[in-house]
Amino acid sequence: GPANLPGSVRIVSSVIADNVTGNEGGGIFSGQNGRPPGPGRVALAITTRCPAADCRAPARTVNGLNLTVIDTAIVGNRGNNGGGGIAAEGQAEVVHSLVTDNSAGGAIGGGLFDVTVVLASVISGNSATVGGGVEVFPSVQTTIETSTLSDNHGSAYAGAIDESGVVIVDRSTLVANTA
Repeated sequence: GPANLPGSVRIVSSVIADNVTGNEGGGIFSGQNGRPPGPGRVALAITTRCPAADCRAPARTVNGLNLTVIDTAIVGNRGNNGGGGIAAEGQAEVVHSLVTDNSAGGAIGGGLFDVTVVLASVISGNSATVGGGVEVFPSVQTTIETSTLSDNHGSAYAGAIDESGVVIVDRSTLVANTA
């Protein structure tokens, strides 16, 4: 079963690919996943082509969550309720990473959902109903710096970024995103 670990999670120089969940965070889920309020948790989906409609195993649960993803490829994952690549509740950083070809089914945030920092990364070829590349909720502030968002698709609207929170985009390229 899940292990309770103190502190933070760092994922470095890894590949997280071809995972499926019926909930949020096809590749990585960082948060409480509908649990009662309390310390943050992270579940890392690291199995390949998980067949069940809502699987996320093996999982590790982390209290006092800070998620950092560095030099990692998040590729071909699906989160049916949002955050095909990564869904976060709490501090989550994506640094010098590739987030591509992820989808959020009929939901929001094909590539990233509520990630707080995107630095020197490529968010490309992701899809969702809303926010093909990135989705940001009202309680979240996201900074996207020296990154590229390209070829993402929102089938209803917001190909690159859908925000109802605060988004700061600095020295980044947004190109060929569609809605």
